[in-house]
Amino acid sequence: MRKILPILLFISFGCSAQTIHLSVHRTVKLRNVLSLPTKIAYFGDSFTAPNGLTYPTGVSNDYPAIPKTNYAIGGTRVCYLSYAPAGNNDLIDKYQTELDSGYRGGMVSFMYGTNDESVGGLVNATWKETYKSIIKKFIDAGWPKNRLLIMAIPCATIGGKPLSRQYSAEIAKELGIMFYDVYKRFIDTGVNSTLFLEGDTHPNAAGQAVIAAGYETFLLR
Repeated sequence: MRKILPILLFISFGCSAQTIHLSVHRTVKLRNVLSLPTKIAYFGDSFTAPNGLTYPTGVSNDYPAIPKTNYAIGGTRVCYLSYAPAGNNDLIDKYQTELDSGYRGGMVSFMYGTNDESVGGLVNATWKETYKSIIKKFIDAGWPKNRLLIMAIPCATIGGKPLSRQYSAEIAKELGIMFYDVYKRFIDTGVNSTLFLEGDTHPNAAGQAVIAAGYETFLLR
């Protein structure tokens, strides 16, 4: 009987440890699910716009239960040719609808710069402050900082679009929000040039999949 008792104790302890391990695993998984945003709002240009190819579609395929609103429109700039609402294709005219909806546990992301940098001199300190002031409105309205994401744009040319990338990183740091360096993520793949449509600046399906995969890492933060 004395020899059997330690064996029983060992088996009992082993089962308990396994039960604890499984319980922790389930708790972590549940916490991750509960961390997901209740909706996603996208702001951006043609890199983001809902044309069936862009990264929001990939995110939706992986997380179909999260409703999304895509405010992106091709050609969009932080502000169209000037830094005042002009009733044109700029960010200033687009963010207010989402802002007026109030915080509902949603995530809001922004990716601009391609069209701004295509116009000489438009990306400057004023561009940065305009962009920053719009994002700050969401913080002031109650959006948690871990639900706001600013994204640097990818570029087919190594070293391209440096100002919008720099300013986006600075805005994230100054406001304490999330920053997704899409440019660096493309470079880190080692196949940056193959992630764009041939002869174009727009990411192809493979490039959009890269953006989506990186984007999803921010959903649980």
